[in-house]
Amino acid sequence: MGTFTFESSGITVRLRAVAPLLAQRVVASFPPPEPPMVRVTVGDTEMLEPNPADPAHAQALARHNQRVNERILDTCILFGVVDDLDLDARAAVAAMRRSLRAVGLDAVDEDDRLIYIKYVAILDPQEGGAFVAAVLQAPSEAAVQRHAAAFRGPVPGA
Repeated sequence: MGTFTFESSGITVRLRAVAPLLAQRVVASFPPPEPPMVRVTVGDTEMLEPNPADPAHAQALARHNQRVNERILDTCILFGVVDDLDLDARAAVAAMRRSLRAVGLDAVDEDDRLIYIKYVAILDPQEGGAFVAAVLQAPSEAAVQRHAAAFRGPVPGA
């Protein structure tokens, strides 16, 4: 278990590692949009083939990637942040909910930890990616060495 400090807000949270396979499941649950088909002529043959360069497809793909990244962030917050919210954090969440409602954004269904991390702790967009990387970190070198030491050596006569 480690910690992560959001430098822009000064908020530090305790973390537990989240299996990268969980993030992969999130990605797999949101298949990317299919590119539109375009009619092309090759010699005397007319056929349809995908056109990934279509501007509308590029926009749809950008929206898709943003949605996947938001879901990965949500997953890392919900599974990776160990701390329960203290009174100050709960007050900040209540104030943020009021502010969101005031500008016409409803956050009734969002978990308090999501609101706290996404809208109070992360004040610099780059920190979201750094947080995700910290939660989905690979095992430390020491952990790899401990695991490797647990394996038996070569079996004699094999």
